[in-house]
Amino acid sequence: MSIVSVFKADEIKIAPNQFSLEPEKLPPNAQIKGRLFDGYPVIVKEEVSPPKYRMKILKDIMVKMRDGVHLAVDIYLPDAEGEKFPCLVAWGMWGKDNQETVLWLKDLPQPYYTSPWWDGSLEAGDIEYFVSRGYVYVIPDPRGIGKSEGGPPRTLIDLHKPEDIYDLIEWVAQQPWCNGKVGMIGPSSYSLSQYMIATNNPPPHLVALFPIGSFYPPADPFTGMIDLALAGIFHGGHIHDSSLPVRQWGPPMSPEILPKDEFEKRLKELLEHPDIKFHPKVRSSLVYPREPILFDYLMSAFHPTPVNDNLDKVTLPIYIGVPAPGGGGARVYWSGFEAYNKVRSKYKKFLIFIPGEFPRPFVHMQYEMIRWFDYWLKGIDNGIMDEPPVKIFMGGVNKWKFEDDWPPKDIKWINLYLRKGNKLSTIPESDSRPDVLYQPMPLKDPTVYSLNYYTDPFTEDTEIVGPTALHLEATIDQDDVNWMITVVDVSPDGSKQLMTEGWLRGSFRAIDENKSKPWAPVHKVQDPVPVPKGEKVKYDINLMPITWVIQKGHRIGVIIRTQDDMYSRLAIGGVYFLPRMVDTVVNLHLGPNSYIVLPVRSKE
Repeated sequence: MSIVSVFKADEIKIAPNQFSLEPEKLPPNAQIKGRLFDGYPVIVKEEVSPPKYRMKILKDIMVKMRDGVHLAVDIYLPDAEGEKFPCLVAWGMWGKDNQETVLWLKDLPQPYYTSPWWDGSLEAGDIEYFVSRGYVYVIPDPRGIGKSEGGPPRTLIDLHKPEDIYDLIEWVAQQPWCNGKVGMIGPSSYSLSQYMIATNNPPPHLVALFPIGSFYPPADPFTGMIDLALAGIFHGGHIHDSSLPVRQWGPPMSPEILPKDEFEKRLKELLEHPDIKFHPKVRSSLVYPREPILFDYLMSAFHPTPVNDNLDKVTLPIYIGVPAPGGGGARVYWSGFEAYNKVRSKYKKFLIFIPGEFPRPFVHMQYEMIRWFDYWLKGIDNGIMDEPPVKIFMGGVNKWKFEDDWPPKDIKWINLYLRKGNKLSTIPESDSRPDVLYQPMPLKDPTVYSLNYYTDPFTEDTEIVGPTALHLEATIDQDDVNWMITVVDVSPDGSKQLMTEGWLRGSFRAIDENKSKPWAPVHKVQDPVPVPKGEKVKYDINLMPITWVIQKGHRIGVIIRTQDDMYSRLAIGGVYFLPRMVDTVVNLHLGPNSYIVLPVRSKE
């Protein structure tokens, strides 16, 4: 039989202790195929623009939009009268006046997850780094924030409005200090603005994009899970974020979009659902809709609507960056993997960086970004377009490498089956008796229980690189279940480090057969279908892609649970999924239908 374990999230390391975010510079003729590098590798034909300019600052410049509303804009530019420079626009929702703290905090970056001073909102970038090297840096406040007119915002789109981004870029391009070439830069909110304009009639002077923390919800793989990390982000409840500096929110959109009867029906459905009824904080956000984005998110959670991501409209040069799995940031940025394969740009690159999030303020990998913009905005042939298009951080060994494509072409997917005795094997289990997992309602018992399955120790270093998925066959005694999967690297001393994770709400288990692959299931965006109690049901669970080297002597572990550890550091910091507020008994059926699909690098 298999043993049920107590799951404690903080026992699994999210980010490695040692890694480099500095470039490892290589000559044009360097041997790069198959090599691992200490820093992120760069082929240098010509160095980046050197720092030679002092900076001057223009605060609160009011720029008129097409409808007459004025936005407040801060402009950081080289102090060189009469010269023209390429310009970078960092458009985000976190308040331009707080982004200037990078000028005195840049030498004191705070690590994600471990520092109480990490503030995810400080992400507009290293302003002075770019200005000193001959760029104008432009940071606006969207409507309803700071001194900008307009608002109140009601949706994320209101804070990343394509028409306003268009008008600002064209205004910038016409200024006497601009050479007419504009790029966009930044992670998270600052990347969402790039996708919004790139998929909606980009302006003629916008030349190149660098969404390094690729946040674009329309392209997120659908799991049906209700991610309360999003709620935390909007009111300063995510780790140690600052609060979103909106002056005043407008009312939710749902009462206007839905017919009155349908709106009231859905609201009643939510308020009577046990997962919300027994979660006062979430229930309060529905009874007193202070935050329209959260309210509308919850209103659509049980009745999602398919959204066209329009990524096929992206033709501008684009360098997409995503973190490896780990923490709250990674699941927000999952869309980046989708985006890289969907955009139609002839000039696209892909970066998979360290797990979790960059330290804050965000001042890392600026060398890679300026190489990109030097090439596209200044015409400097520095070698960046001679490199393979994909650059990834390899967990397990904490090194970097190039890849020719994503996913790599020379991988093969291997099935590892869940076996009795907490084993993972290439041979399916023949014992028909299920493994049983009982998870009590968290208000009764917050302990999280799990079923864990492990390989034997690997006999040689093995690369695991690409998309992955877990397939389960199970019987439950409820009409829904939250599947939460964690895949770990287990070292010989028993310590665990996160390799990847994935989720699925059981009532959204239906997959699109035409789009799905065994290693990449695609779930239908539709109303939930209750799980039939007491019947065997198959679940296909998408996991975030892996970039890892399992070292000789290490093992892979698959941890299966149905609740988040609410006493973990991440959950206390607001990073958790809406818990199931019922007792649940899972009978997990081992055999040919319960296995993980892993992308293993071919030895040939």
